[in-house]
Amino acid sequence: MAAPTLGEAWQSGLMLLPKDWDSEGGKEITAAAIKTVESFSTVPCSDGGIQLEVHRDGFDIEINIGPDGRIESALICREGK
Repeated sequence: MAAPTLGEAWQSGLMLLPKDWDSEGGKEITAAAIKTVESFSTVPCSDGGIQLEVHRDGFDIEINIGPDGRIESALICREGK
């Protein structure tokens, strides 16, 4: 079974942000940035938590969220290291 991907509701909200959305000159969020986030997988954990992960552009990124909703660990490394 493939891991589910992040839903689409957050995408439309980000795409609708106007220029200067943060009152400090914030730029519009690009489709390329959103596409990268879409490549993150959500993986269920046996303890009731979730792991977010992506393996691309030579990096492995994994974020473990415990069943209580707290971030338990994060890993960012070059692939194969």
